[in-house]
Amino acid sequence: MNSPKVAAIIQQARELARAEYEKKTRGLIFTKDFQTRQEALMHDPLATVGERVMAWILRRSWGEMVLYAMKEDGEPAYQRDCVRDLGIGKKRVSEAISYYQKRGYLENHPKRLYPVVSPALVSPDPNCKKSGEYRTFLEEWKVTYSADFEEEEVLRSSLKKKVKVRLSHYKKWREQKRKAEASLLETARLLPRPVQRAVVSPFEADNLRHQRTPAQDPVEEETVITSPEAVALLFKQIATMQKAYPDSPFAKIAIDPNAAWDVATVNRILHELGSRPDGRYDEQHLIGYLLHITAQFKGWGLGGSRKPSRDPASPTGPKSLGLLVNWAQDYARIAGRGGLGAGA
Repeated sequence: MNSPKVAAIIQQARELARAEYEKKTRGLIFTKDFQTRQEALMHDPLATVGERVMAWILRRSWGEMVLYAMKEDGEPAYQRDCVRDLGIGKKRVSEAISYYQKRGYLENHPKRLYPVVSPALVSPDPNCKKSGEYRTFLEEWKVTYSADFEEEEVLRSSLKKKVKVRLSHYKKWREQKRKAEASLLETARLLPRPVQRAVVSPFEADNLRHQRTPAQDPVEEETVITSPEAVALLFKQIATMQKAYPDSPFAKIAIDPNAAWDVATVNRILHELGSRPDGRYDEQHLIGYLLHITAQFKGWGLGGSRKPSRDPASPTGPKSLGLLVNWAQDYARIAGRGGLGAGA
């Protein structure tokens, strides 16, 4: 609860900040803008992140007749307040502010957000692939080509998983190599030197190494997921596919994890793809199936060949989720798997 003393302190802080603003802007010509317009732009989902962030800064600074972004209590407003108010990721807000600082629209202050009254624009580095201009284009592209964006996200996720698995295999290989080298050195040191034979054959050294090295428990693969996790993955990705084709019959009835029919369909897909003997699933196998669907939608054949696309908007595309079960059978046959476990 604000006491009269606290209210007086807040009012005094605002008056001092406003006096500073009046002093710095005295004699400058300005164009009247309206706070309602800035607030609309701040919360416009089709505006770029940069536009929304700058609108928030201007509303919180010049809109309050002060030189820097300020909160209701008279305290400075920081990036974290922008993240909270606009619901935009911390990294993206930080990138937008960094870009405006480099361009000359914001003062390069470590914390406070000062829009520059008379900016001296600085051209961004043309070699920077992620300049503010590129990010602006990217935001518009995501909206205009939403289907391509969703497809790219699936492929990017798959690639990230494969790189993670590769690095995991490298770490295991490196550790096994280190242990093997250490074991051979230890074997050579402990073996008695025979009178007529001073060199240990590789076969003998290998036998001794296996005798001295205790058996190791198998390392659990990082991409094995439980049945509920597999179900959740398919529900999420199928929902994404439907959003990419909102006007097609395929998306007419949105998939619902609480609908018994949809749960049964997802379980049938998992049964056709096949689980591990312990009832869990290889995540890479499931992602491969999702990429197989993408290939069907785009008309990609084996070896990069082209074939008629079967996206939901085409006459031969899926009109419901039932075709996804058939594609699960096809992919399991191609991958040489399927029906190996009890299913979901």
